[in-house]
Amino acid sequence: MRITVLLLSTVSAHSLHTTDSNLSSGKTTFTVAFRIFLWIVVNIPQYVIAWRYRSKGVFWLPQGWFNPAIMWWLSFPFAPRGSVSVMTWTWACKAVLQVSEGVVQFVIRAWIPLFRILETDERIVISVPVFIPTSVTAEEEEQSGRAQPITIAESD
Repeated sequence: MRITVLLLSTVSAHSLHTTDSNLSSGKTTFTVAFRIFLWIVVNIPQYVIAWRYRSKGVFWLPQGWFNPAIMWWLSFPFAPRGSVSVMTWTWACKAVLQVSEGVVQFVIRAWIPLFRILETDERIVISVPVFIPTSVTAEEEEQSGRAQPITIAESD
C-alpha cells in the first residue's frame, strides 16, 4: 500500500506540474494577445485620423504670434501654414497626457503611505503640558512647580 501512495503522489506532482505549465502558457498567451489588441485599438485610430485629415488644420493661429519657422513646424507635415496639423496636435496631447500621468503617479505614491497610516487602528495621542486652573491655591501651585499633561487630540 505504501508503494501505491508514493506512486499516486508522483503522478499528482507530475499532473500538477503539467497543469501549472498549461496555466502559465495560457496566461502568457492572453497577455500577449491583450497587449496586441490594446495597441490596435489605441494606435490604429491615431494613424487613420492623421492620414485622413493630414492636409487640414485642427485650428488656426493668429498671424504674427509666432516666428515663421515655428508656424511651419506647427503645420508640419501637410497642413496649411498658420494652422496646427493633426500630427502636431496629437503629439502635443500625448505629451500632456504623459506628463499628467507622471504627476498623478507621484501624487498617488505620496498619498498612499498617509492613507495606510490613517487606516490603522492605532490611536495617535498628543500630550502637551498645560496648566489647568483648579481650586488649588497659588502657594500649592508654586510648590508643585509641575504642569499637568492632558490629551488635546485623538485621531479616530
